[in-house]
Amino acid sequence: MEEALTVEQVDVALTLTFEELAVLLDVMEIEALAGFDREVLNQATPEQLALIKSTAQRGLIARQYISVEDGQLKIEPLVLTMLTACIIPNTTTVIVVNRPDDESELHYLHQAEDVVVAHTPQEEGFHRFIWRRTPEPLVESALIVLDPQTVASLGCPAAIVSESILTQAREVISQGEAAVQSVLRQAGMAEETAVALAHSFMTANTYATLAHIKHQQENEQDGWTLLKAENGLWLVQPVAQPLIDEPVQIKPVTKSQVEEAVIDLLA
Repeated sequence: MEEALTVEQVDVALTLTFEELAVLLDVMEIEALAGFDREVLNQATPEQLALIKSTAQRGLIARQYISVEDGQLKIEPLVLTMLTACIIPNTTTVIVVNRPDDESELHYLHQAEDVVVAHTPQEEGFHRFIWRRTPEPLVESALIVLDPQTVASLGCPAAIVSESILTQAREVISQGEAAVQSVLRQAGMAEETAVALAHSFMTANTYATLAHIKHQQENEQDGWTLLKAENGLWLVQPVAQPLIDEPVQIKPVTKSQVEEAVIDLLA
């Protein structure tokens, strides 16, 4: 059973069903929320919709997330604070985690002033919200999702190539490691880097793309991708290189360097 929401907790967490979240957004008179799709409800008949909302309301009342006052639904203050941060944040950090032969994970880290809420849409329509109340909540939330493992540095030089080269290299993985190396060598990558990166592509367990959006600065966006593999970690980020189409730098990194990159991006 989920813990009651209290001011004293370091982190505040709640899990809502799709239907419960819809009810809360309706009370707030909010139509849209990143990671929430109303299309399922829009397809329900009026009778079905009334039953769905009634059931969800009872669940919210039972857990004291909402109350009824003078015939009106009122959202519990901590729940309201968390949802408001997700609806009108100053910044949003979106992390998409892809693993071979697995579905993508989508994580939203919303910051509104000093409130940081992690929102993760989950399987079967559940939505997990965590209000991080630690010294560096945004950075810590991102590192929890990225989970960079402690590995020795690969020691090979970084490379600047077109993003399409990395796509081509991944597309020939089924042909074997030598085929991947060939694509990277033909792009002019140093031999040591091509060999190490080819092995990483063959043994990759996670591709995590992080995008940090500043809503108050015309939705200015910056970010990078972390590749986690058997032999090490790689950071892929856009760079300025006028002679290359869609240039990116890919460089081997350590866990501490990933942490530094997160701090630099989100600070």
